[in-house]
Amino acid sequence: MKSIEETIDEVFSNKLFYNIGNTIDSINIKTESYEKFIKSIKSLNWENTNLDGFNELYNFIHNRKIKEYENWDRYVDIIKEKRVVLNELIKFNEEEVLIDIKYNFLFIILYKYYSQFNKKIPDYFDKLYQVYLFGNIPCNFKYFEKENINKGVFYYW
Repeated sequence: MKSIEETIDEVFSNKLFYNIGNTIDSINIKTESYEKFIKSIKSLNWENTNLDGFNELYNFIHNRKIKEYENWDRYVDIIKEKRVVLNELIKFNEEEVLIDIKYNFLFIILYKYYSQFNKKIPDYFDKLYQVYLFGNIPCNFKYFEKENINKGVFYYW
């Protein structure tokens, strides 16, 4: 099993933010203009969607009594310290964009770490991470099924 530190290093070792604003070739992802990107990433819908994803992840880990759950708060602190690397990777004048990206990576790293212990863990944050791996920034989500974060399309810039 990987440690939380190894998981963080793995996530940040990938090439990120190299394709911002360009189209990617993927089934679940649609592109928007820069103006809509800024509006979307600041939207209540996007915030609520990510919170839904977080709640689903947290509840899954808690309810399955995954042993490593007891270290959740400590891991969050470690990730927060290490994610400052994002400041160097991406420059945006919009502070809210950087804040959103930092929280996304907090959740992505927690997902990747805890998925080692149960492969049935909800995969919303894995799908979100795929957008980053394509070099883009996710900014909104369109549900295909009402409030089912496992079915839908990510918007990105």
